[in-house]
Amino acid sequence: MALYMTDKTGGLVAASYLKFDDQANVFLVQDGLYLSPKLFEGKNVYVLAAEVDERGLNNILPKSYKRVDYGDIIDLIVEQKIISFC
Repeated sequence: MALYMTDKTGGLVAASYLKFDDQANVFLVQDGLYLSPKLFEGKNVYVLAAEVDERGLNNILPKSYKRVDYGDIIDLIVEQKIISFC
């Protein structure tokens, strides 16, 4: 299983790779929160709750996005292969 980390700049490239990885998880960082949710349909998407709060996106992002804290993200990074598009 892999964790695809992406910001807005790498989002389209990451989404194209995700089509070929059925078990992929996605971690949206920084301005990656502004990417279209359609790019990640059917995937587990993680976002830092602190970044969501800072940007005022609580009521905008899909409810299916898993809001996590720094400890949770560290656990995911340790457990999974990382593919970064940042």
